[in-house]
Amino acid sequence: DNAKNNDAMIRELETLTLDFAGFASHTRCFLHIVNLIAKSLLRQFDAKKATVHGDSEMATLADELANEEAMVDEIEDDNDLEVDNEDGWIDEMEDLTENERIELEESMRPVKLALAKVS
Repeated sequence: DNAKNNDAMIRELETLTLDFAGFASHTRCFLHIVNLIAKSLLRQFDAKKATVHGDSEMATLADELANEEAMVDEIEDDNDLEVDNEDGWIDEMEDLTENERIELEESMRPVKLALAKVS
């Protein structure tokens, strides 16, 4: 337990630093809290545990990835990318269906909420 060490550090900082408010500025277990938040955020992106249909799901995902790669290759071959603005950015959201847009927004929601809490 390093709580006593942290208390000693706060007392020392209070005497050494004029702008430090001492125990009013003390956050207990700050690094532990940050660590838990980081783990929670990263868990959102962990691979799902294997299921009964895990192999078929992976095969389906591999097929979808191969199809997407083929589409990208075809687009690059055509070299007819539409530019949305002067900087050359392409709005990929325009290409999504309404359901895909909703799914994307839902998947990003935990990250947005965490960022809002941090800022």
